[in-house]
Amino acid sequence: MAHPENRNGRGQGHGFVAALLLVLTVAATWPLALHLGTHVPGDPNDPGDYWAYYWDLWWVEDALLGLRNPFHTSLLHQPDGADLYFHSLMLAPSALMAPVTALLGPTISYNILVWLSFAGSAFGIYLLARRILGPGGSREAALLGGVMYAFSAYRFSRMMGHLDLLSTEWLPFAALFLLRCAREGGWANAAGLAVFTMLTGLTNWYLTGGLVLLVCVFLFERCWSEGGAAGARMFTRIAPPLLIAAAATSPSWLGIFRASGRGGRLGDPFGDTLANSADLLGFVLPSSAHPLWGRAIDGIRTALFGPGDNVVENTVFLGFVPLTLALLGWRDARSSEARTFRWVWILFLLLSLGPHLKVLGHTVRIGPWAVSMPYFLLYQLPYGTLAHAPSRFVLIGGIGLAVLAALGAQRLLVRKGALAATFLPAAGCLALFETAAVPYPLASVHIPAAYDHLTGPANSVVLEAPIPDSPAQLPQRMLYQTRHGRAVFGGYLSRGVPPQPFEALPGFREIRSLTLDGADIDHISGSILPAAARVVLRAYGAADVVLLKNDFRYLPGLNDAAPRARVVLADLLGAPAYEDDEAAVFSVAQAEAPAFASPERGFLPLEQASANPQRTVLSHARIGLWAPRDGHYEIGFAGRALTESRGVELRFVDGVVAPLFFAANAGEVRYSRELKRGWQLVELTCLMPGLPGSAMEGDAPCLVLSGLRMTEDPM
Repeated sequence: MAHPENRNGRGQGHGFVAALLLVLTVAATWPLALHLGTHVPGDPNDPGDYWAYYWDLWWVEDALLGLRNPFHTSLLHQPDGADLYFHSLMLAPSALMAPVTALLGPTISYNILVWLSFAGSAFGIYLLARRILGPGGSREAALLGGVMYAFSAYRFSRMMGHLDLLSTEWLPFAALFLLRCAREGGWANAAGLAVFTMLTGLTNWYLTGGLVLLVCVFLFERCWSEGGAAGARMFTRIAPPLLIAAAATSPSWLGIFRASGRGGRLGDPFGDTLANSADLLGFVLPSSAHPLWGRAIDGIRTALFGPGDNVVENTVFLGFVPLTLALLGWRDARSSEARTFRWVWILFLLLSLGPHLKVLGHTVRIGPWAVSMPYFLLYQLPYGTLAHAPSRFVLIGGIGLAVLAALGAQRLLVRKGALAATFLPAAGCLALFETAAVPYPLASVHIPAAYDHLTGPANSVVLEAPIPDSPAQLPQRMLYQTRHGRAVFGGYLSRGVPPQPFEALPGFREIRSLTLDGADIDHISGSILPAAARVVLRAYGAADVVLLKNDFRYLPGLNDAAPRARVVLADLLGAPAYEDDEAAVFSVAQAEAPAFASPERGFLPLEQASANPQRTVLSHARIGLWAPRDGHYEIGFAGRALTESRGVELRFVDGVVAPLFFAANAGEVRYSRELKRGWQLVELTCLMPGLPGSAMEGDAPCLVLSGLRMTEDPM
């Protein structure tokens, strides 16, 4: 048992280290300290992912206080809401900061998390390195390892927008308790391993996957160096806390498994993986964010990698000081625990290079074959295509680099005496200098005043114009929702964007296309279009349309479209209820319109914009019907079946299923029935030819329609 004075001295030493790391954090993130309540780290001229993480803090606090499931929200992507299993939800940090978010707001909470990620990561590596250095190991060398890890170039690049990847503070503690639990056992070490593994698992899945691989590396090293019996003993000690952590994080990963990965699939997973892989040269190419030589590095990057260089993902500079010290410490990593970090460094750097080796932006080939890297094996595993940024494994490899660098620093202290004691502080300063990114760019937390002038009730939905092709083009709207708190039709998610009713419905389509002249297959005439638009918008809960005039500059080809958008909205909805230089609020009033039918989902874009437009219908689609009063109505379809004649079923909200038949040649199909007043959605399902009652699988093209109408039938 340690003497009380030793424990007190150790505590005072740790306290001094923690305070020093906080001071370094404030300096390295300058001028954030001057703007804690008004700005967050990010590009002020190009809204980015940081607003999605800002929203995470707000949403998790709101969900926890409201006792709601944080993995699903009805506030985004109306009318369906959105699952957040594939979104970078950052649940653990957001939940821990919920009291701060509730009391001081998301801005303060966000910036505290940024600071804690730096100081916490450095302190965790410091404690981990102290263990590896052994009894009597150098506190200064361990501290140097922590500083080099936390203030690395890649972490500074993550600070620009990916707060979840910046939140590496749990990883070194998980590694530390892994070593303790495996070697010494004990409930405290097991609890520490379970807690920090759980925190990692509820922060980011890349970090979680890296931690799982780190555990595998440790098991392999223990079995290799000490035999299978030692490996088995270690496994029996670490398995229970790891299983507890898996159970605690199961709501997250079970949601992914239940969805079979569908919500996280990418259009071109292998292409994305290649684009987000590290370049071998990147390990020794300094960051373009450096205050002195950053501009020169920018020019070098353009010359080497071309204009398509992914600067954020390929800023993987390891630092010349850490590299030198790590190479010096390589031979001193003699214990089984220390040797593990040799493997961690090398393996994760290799994984960060992605499936194929790239040098100078070009894939290295031997003849016609690309040189494959270890990540190619991970890509072949089930769900392996969900990950798309191998370069992020640098964050795990950096732990091995930092531990080896601490060993190298201690070697200098032992062999060079007083000279080395002077050199180490200088080495620390030089390591900080070569990855410096000050002054760090800050984005103002600014929300247009228009959101304080919404006219609808608190449970209504807000439609924001312009409507982008992808919500990722306008991530700042996630920030805006933290002010108005109402449901919206869009929303920037990492993955799994649900289908939206923007393409074909009256009101939505005019606001998206910024024109009132576009004919569609429902042939709604201009005289009733404003009323039909208001009927549809109100049916989807929209009470306000907010025109964000400055958003057009972020959409290609629409920089000067704000005046045109204002005219379209005024013609549809009337004069704005509020307007300033930034935005205008249009109230969606109740309206009455004649009966009409319109395509909703499962329809491909217009094939011709003319008096006789056509839309291809997928095998599973929906149409919207507006009945102005209770009565008998006739629904008519003008079009044909693709390839061959087929049956179609219409399923109404009251459960009635209407069988229809479409021939391969153009014609009109009609169906009549009683309908209640109001708006309803009808499911349209195409059947397999020759197999009555058997629905087509997937979303294959099925019909081509040139007309869709509904009229009152007096019978």
